[in-house]
Amino acid sequence: MNLETLTCNSCGAPLEVPESANFVTCNHCSTRLAIRRTDSTSFTEELEQLSGQTEELAEQVRVLTRQNQVTELDRNWDRQKERYMVTNKHGVKRLPTETGALFGGIVGGVIGIVAVGFGASGGGAGPVVVGLAMIVFALFAGFSGYAKARNYRSAQRRYRRRRTELASGLADSGTSSQEYLRTLSDVPTPDEYLRDLEIE
Repeated sequence: MNLETLTCNSCGAPLEVPESANFVTCNHCSTRLAIRRTDSTSFTEELEQLSGQTEELAEQVRVLTRQNQVTELDRNWDRQKERYMVTNKHGVKRLPTETGALFGGIVGGVIGIVAVGFGASGGGAGPVVVGLAMIVFALFAGFSGYAKARNYRSAQRRYRRRRTELASGLADSGTSSQEYLRTLSDVPTPDEYLRDLEIE
């Protein structure tokens, strides 16, 4: 059996091991070692050190996975919000609000009632029909807009809750994760970005 002489990576003691061996325990410091071979040299490496490197690599993969999940979540939320957008008479898209929907329904209903009153007081059947149609449309638009706004708020809460969960998962990680979490907290969510635009 051919032996080769190596050095313990932990204490520096000489080791004689079979050329076919992949692992050895140092007789001097009892450190478990892995034997690494290249074309030109052979050396030992502590198994605990390798284990630590493996755990660190696994943690980095976990952090990157969470980062990608946050990015994908934001991207999906941007697409999902498009379904809730409403367009005003000027063709400008905006997010629905319960207050806006109720206000629009009330204004339309009041105009319809005025038209009905005008027709009933001698203006003819035309204004009455138009007024009734406006009232029906205002009620439909108001309730529809209100429901859409409620659905949007519900979806927004789910999005924010999930984003917080992902960020909290990163907070339990190491230094690199903490740094990413601080970066994440500095980046506005799509909703915060839209609010900033409205303020400007």
